[in-house]
Amino acid sequence: MSLFLGTSSGLFLRPVGRQCGLIGLDGSLVTHLAAAGDRVAAAVPVHGPVHKMYTDSHTPSEDAAWASGLHVLRPAGPLSDDPTYTSEQVWQGDARSCCAWAGGHGLAVGTEPADVFVSLDGGRSWSAGAAGFAAAPSRSKWSFPAPPHKPHVLSIEHLAAQSSGSEADSRAGQLVAGIEVGGVLVSSLGGHAGTAGGDGDGAEAWEEQSEGLYTDVHSCRINPFNPSQWLAVTGRGLYVTTDAGKHWAAQGSWAGRYTVGLAFNPEREGEVLVAAGDRPPANGAHVYHSTDGGRSFRDITPSGDCGQALGSRTPVPYFFAGQALLGTGTGSLLGASDDARREWHVVDRLLHPICCMVAPGQSPSSVMH
Repeated sequence: MSLFLGTSSGLFLRPVGRQCGLIGLDGSLVTHLAAAGDRVAAAVPVHGPVHKMYTDSHTPSEDAAWASGLHVLRPAGPLSDDPTYTSEQVWQGDARSCCAWAGGHGLAVGTEPADVFVSLDGGRSWSAGAAGFAAAPSRSKWSFPAPPHKPHVLSIEHLAAQSSGSEADSRAGQLVAGIEVGGVLVSSLGGHAGTAGGDGDGAEAWEEQSEGLYTDVHSCRINPFNPSQWLAVTGRGLYVTTDAGKHWAAQGSWAGRYTVGLAFNPEREGEVLVAAGDRPPANGAHVYHSTDGGRSFRDITPSGDCGQALGSRTPVPYFFAGQALLGTGTGSLLGASDDARREWHVVDRLLHPICCMVAPGQSPSSVMH
């Protein structure tokens, strides 16, 4: 088992029980990850004002070795104590989120302005984009508070079809997209044109699933134990749906917290982490823990030495190998193995801010725009 970490300056790999090592995209800001099979997809955005707080003293140039877009990395040979990965840029543009399924044969990239491009053949060919977004009833209201006021897709989940063999079929299931500011939209796969095997006309239907939802969506994730329950973190706290997006309701009291990070534990039913700030885009560090699927939360923000390592930026929450993890703006990776997730310790230290994390077979986590 291995954990991938996207940072302000490259993609790192952390095998269980070992230290992190750089495996690719050296010098690039990696804001979102997805992993399936032996492949990991990495989103590198066009560098904008909101990214400057994460890029240390450097600013990626337009002629950087790794251009903005979606990159797919895979092992160059048998995994060993010092694994080597090859990287291929499979899509070029302002990549803000990504998704991978069916062993990496299914890929999706979310962009700014808000759009979703889909490949069903591992990145060799792509759909022309989500023409269905334009038909969404609320599309004219989509925006973003900061200039240039363009909405963007900040999360994409693959919802597997409820039939045998669907995991191996890149055209099976649905995509669930979370948009800042635009809400949640859902599309069935299979008819995405411009892809190998696609039989659609490019205008695949995206259905709005935002009734009752505050549409400033930072991340929407599907409960791995109950595919009808989704959680979404927004600019006004946490929202929940128990009918696969048809109806949403605010969950809990967040006292003005700006909720950004979200993770389900795929090994412990009902366990959820939420990371929040005091104000956008990611100022302030607060961490909350639930063991009842998000109905109630306790504040488990690290203090003392780990509080210093946490820093002042909202951390990336995640679960991996029995631990709750926090990827911090200081570059520290914090972990807690106890059931209450209160006994934090430093697991590893990287030289750059941690922006996102993913493990194969799990939903990713990010706090990035």
